[in-house]
Amino acid sequence: MSERYIRQIPLVSEEGQERLAGSKVAVIGCGGLGCNVITQLAMAGVGEMVLVDKDAPSESDLNRQFIYAGRRPAPKAELAAEWVGQISERTKAVPMSKELNSGNVGSVLKGCDIAVDCLDNNESRLVLNAGVLSKGIPLVHGAADGPLGQVTVVVPGRTACLECFLPEVRPGIIPAIGSVVSVIGGIEATETIKMISGKGKPLVGRLLSLKASTWDIRIAELERRPGCTGCSGND
Repeated sequence: MSERYIRQIPLVSEEGQERLAGSKVAVIGCGGLGCNVITQLAMAGVGEMVLVDKDAPSESDLNRQFIYAGRRPAPKAELAAEWVGQISERTKAVPMSKELNSGNVGSVLKGCDIAVDCLDNNESRLVLNAGVLSKGIPLVHGAADGPLGQVTVVVPGRTACLECFLPEVRPGIIPAIGSVVSVIGGIEATETIKMISGKGKPLVGRLLSLKASTWDIRIAELERRPGCTGCSGND
């Protein structure tokens, strides 16, 4: 086992590290959350990542999307894949510069062991939700809105799906500060590592919510919503 992982192997075990190396993760969204998730999973030794985002970086992104600073104009997915190549030669990054939709979600998730929601809109989240339910793979969900953030893990047939509990997203620009986004992205990456390695107690069926301005942190059990169209047929 590489000396690179000598400090994390006591936490994930050698078998868990091998699972990370053999895993394929879909990271949907390469914005603020995605930059943190992509970086941490690459450094942790994940074997392959599919990086999905249709946008290119803008100046207003750079207070939190650190991997694009000083880089050439190009799609985020492409630049993120280059970043992964620079920080971990052990991780293969496959860029997909496209918008996730019902027509391509199946191909995006093909062969993936787990998906990570780093999106900023519920329309795309519900497309992703339907995709993971169809494929039967876990989903690590995260969201940030100003000082507020939340993370949970959806397991098809076992937990509530995203459609059961997603709140309405307010219209307009979502305020964001890099440090808060990094906290939520770091939790998402940690949950992904726990799910793949089999170590620790992931937030399966539990919603962690936090308010960074006061550090009010809560964990609540999630229940399926009766009549949820997402959950139906996925038991």
